[in-house]
Amino acid sequence: SKLQAQKYSSFKVTRKVNDNVYVVALPDSMNISNTFNVTDIHECRADEALYQDKVEFFKGGRD
Repeated sequence: SKLQAQKYSSFKVTRKVNDNVYVVALPDSMNISNTFNVTDIHECRADEALYQDKVEFFKGGRD
């Protein structure tokens, strides 16, 4: 569903607006806002597997 939380691959945080809001470098093709509440951002560790294909990426893939 559109309203369910989704996870995407890793993206660079480009700016901290305040303690609760961050701007993230997203591709324009995603067609979503690049501004996120800190509760919606999760650290991506180097040992975590990233999405292997575009279909999995846009579906939200693994949890």
